[in-house]
Amino acid sequence: MAIFTFPELLDIVIMSAFMGFIFFRFFAGFNVFRKHNHADIYRRPRLNWPDFLFSMSLIVPAIVLHELGHKFVAMGFGYEATFHSPISIQHFLNPFLIFSDFFAMLMVIALVSSLLGATFLFFVPAYVSFSALTTPFQQMLIAFSGPGVNLILWLGSKWLVKSNRIKNKYIPFAVITSKINMLLFIFNMIPIPGFDGSKVLFGLINWLF
Repeated sequence: MAIFTFPELLDIVIMSAFMGFIFFRFFAGFNVFRKHNHADIYRRPRLNWPDFLFSMSLIVPAIVLHELGHKFVAMGFGYEATFHSPISIQHFLNPFLIFSDFFAMLMVIALVSSLLGATFLFFVPAYVSFSALTTPFQQMLIAFSGPGVNLILWLGSKWLVKSNRIKNKYIPFAVITSKINMLLFIFNMIPIPGFDGSKVLFGLINWLF
């Protein structure tokens, strides 16, 4: 069984580009890989390659590694698991498909909202599907594996900062990485239907009882 199919790799690239574009204004002021001047504080950031890449380097690992956590644990149990981006190559070939796909619509709305300067965005950046029904124990572990990756990135980044194991220049990068993964962990572990937290909770209850 191949670890990734070509469509999956395309989805990862497309999703990464969308994430970099949606969030570059949020993170442009913290870009430690380029020089800033005082005027930057008062300007609305414009899309540029360094800020776009910086945005991707912050948000994409948190999302992609989260989904790969789901994927690899599901594959470890013998299931066929597939990474999906709400916006795929099919939507570029036929844009009208977006209007029949709820998750794709959310992604487009988030993109437009970010261009308009919105500070709150809600959308599903990616998800993993797998081939069969799971046991409660498997469901619990597969569901937790995604937030579990964010937990590791959160605590790992926090430890790097507190232990002074990185240069001062890169502390903002590590701090933001910690905050992003903290928020993703907490948000995904909310025990309401559709969230990983509910799958972990119900899997645990069904496994124990």
